[in-house]
Amino acid sequence: MPRPKVHERNYNPLKPILRHYRVYVTCPRCGSPGLLSVHMGYLAVRHSYTVHLIPASEEKKYVGALKALIEAWYKELENIRQQLKDVEPDTSVIAASLMSPYERKVLGLPISKSEAEEWAEEREAAEAEVAEAE
Repeated sequence: MPRPKVHERNYNPLKPILRHYRVYVTCPRCGSPGLLSVHMGYLAVRHSYTVHLIPASEEKKYVGALKALIEAWYKELENIRQQLKDVEPDTSVIAASLMSPYERKVLGLPISKSEAEEWAEEREAAEAEVAEAE
């Protein structure tokens, strides 16, 4: 019995896009939504009751639709990322309350006026100790 031919040269641009994702489209035959799958030479829209085959000549319509769908997903992800950046709690305030004024100053965190004065006094005292030691 002859082995079936494997068509490696016939590359289908939809195949890598749809390998791991289920994409629902409107079937051009019946108008109801169905799961789109890719095959050599044709597309298949799978419904619960039947499978409609679409010739490769109509594939170009779906390539554009899928690119638009993927771009919309990327835009939605970018919007979600932006919203998460805006909502993130300010951890620098929490961390600053646990730091000394010197550490806050080095890191560029905001410190109060009284804390800045304390830091200046500590620095002057440290400089005086170094001068005395020399």
